[in-house]
Amino acid sequence: LKHAQAERAKREHGFDVELLAIRLQARLLPQVYVPIRLLAGEHAHYCTDATLCEEPLPASIQGNYRVKDQGLLILTSKRMIYIGRKRQLVLGYGHFMHISRLRGAIAVLSDTWSKREIFEVRFPLECTMYLDAILLHFRQQEQSMPGEKQQVRVRRLYPDKTVYPYHMPTTRLQSETTHQQSPGPYSGV
Repeated sequence: LKHAQAERAKREHGFDVELLAIRLQARLLPQVYVPIRLLAGEHAHYCTDATLCEEPLPASIQGNYRVKDQGLLILTSKRMIYIGRKRQLVLGYGHFMHISRLRGAIAVLSDTWSKREIFEVRFPLECTMYLDAILLHFRQQEQSMPGEKQQVRVRRLYPDKTVYPYHMPTTRLQSETTHQQSPGPYSGV
């Protein structure tokens, strides 16, 4: 039964979900080659072809995404990088608000972007599993930095139901750790 479930998951998602979950729980993040220069001490853990998309129209039942750009989505130890033909997006993990897995895509909400960005990828579950593991590792490293005072802030976000009426809300109450040396725009909240 277990073997049959693993085969079904492999057919459905395109990879061995259970094996990847075991590897990520053991914190075995691979280091992959990427065609860009990374920061000192930064390592790439995941790279995939990606299509930057616009929100699907509310009347679209199938959830077809309109293409804005095509390129690569790279997840490193410090940030998410999208390199497309027309644009580039770089987002440090400290600015992540929420990640959603959609049909055939992932959606990323940031405190620095005015709206969420949708990336159509071949294996959205695999991408979100890697991103969750990388974010967990990033948060643990951020909390264990010695000698730096940290301040906890709470930011309340109110979802606008008119922006994404056909998807589940992607915002929530979140506490976040920030450094006193670099107060953000919400440091007074």
